[in-house]
Amino acid sequence: MTETAAVVAETPAAPAFVPLKKRYIPLDNRILLLPDEAISRSEGGIILPPQAQARPLRARVIAVGEGKLLDDGKRAPMRAKLGDHVIHAQYAGTLIELEGQFLKVMREDEALLLEPAETTTLAEALEKSQG
Repeated sequence: MTETAAVVAETPAAPAFVPLKKRYIPLDNRILLLPDEAISRSEGGIILPPQAQARPLRARVIAVGEGKLLDDGKRAPMRAKLGDHVIHAQYAGTLIELEGQFLKVMREDEALLLEPAETTTLAEALEKSQG
């Protein structure tokens, strides 16, 4: 199993992800994302048609580029890591289909918030910080 597939498989709330047959590496400061599944039922239990479902604004990072090439020839470090979640604008990035799966490619700077994989809730973060 590839490192990418292992990270996604370990996370409990991941949508169904089939490991990709090929390895895809985003260029420069781009990240490859697995969007969370859209909510298909209303709070009252009504099944929503695809047109009525809100586009997911949260996605899991499954591949990371090398970083933006700077003027001095060095690369800026990427803040997003495999397994992290990002919150992004509704129309950010490009939705693509790879090997039958819908994924999103976007620049790292298009992400609005970054949720590191090791911190899942505020309570856990506070507990870790207090030792």
